[in-house]
Amino acid sequence: MQDLTVDFVGGASDKQHRTIADEVELIQLGYRSYLTTRDKDGVVHALAVPIDWTEDEASWAILEKMSFKTLGDPVMW
Repeated sequence: MQDLTVDFVGGASDKQHRTIADEVELIQLGYRSYLTTRDKDGVVHALAVPIDWTEDEASWAILEKMSFKTLGDPVMW
């Protein structure tokens, strides 16, 4: 599996942008992928939220941080 480019929402890593090895590393950091996409070059991008967040908490946090314009093109996080 290729590396993931991750934008963190919430928790200790809030607003950080990192490249990590895989989902296992993401879980070790205490996060889970909430939204994942692949850009034109095949790079996988993910929005990650804390593991203990409910779906509602994750959804609201993402909506608060993103504009509707950005959500129209999810690769442009």
